[in-house]
Amino acid sequence: MPAGPTELGFVYFATVKLVGYTAFCKWVITPQLTYAADSLPNPPSAWKAGAARTLIGVGIGVVLGLAFWRVPYFANHDFYDNGIFFLMLLPVRIGEWWLLLRWIYRDFPLGGGRRAAIIAEGIVASFMLDLVGVFTALVVPGGMWVC
Repeated sequence: MPAGPTELGFVYFATVKLVGYTAFCKWVITPQLTYAADSLPNPPSAWKAGAARTLIGVGIGVVLGLAFWRVPYFANHDFYDNGIFFLMLLPVRIGEWWLLLRWIYRDFPLGGGRRAAIIAEGIVASFMLDLVGVFTALVVPGGMWVC
């Protein structure tokens, strides 16, 4: 019977998120920043922003995941429970991306439309990285144990 991911599976998942968020920050957010060499500092490192987004997500994700899966109704981990969990993540992800933009990119002007677009694209990227991360945690050796 398959059981939950091991600590190594969590490391795989977090690594996928770190690399994905770093790429997103480098190729999606940074090109949209408005900055001039004379008036504003250079944009933050994509690695710094990716690490910050990963830490935000891991911190909030661990708390929400543990809280959600402790509710007896959702303890089955079936298809519908997982679907409900990911739907509940939508407003959380909005907050996570908003926090990243506020925390890391606060010195760079982003018009309301660009900010909303980055948040929406970030949410899509987060869910896509979830798929890759879960697949990695379940398939790569050490990511899943079977008894």
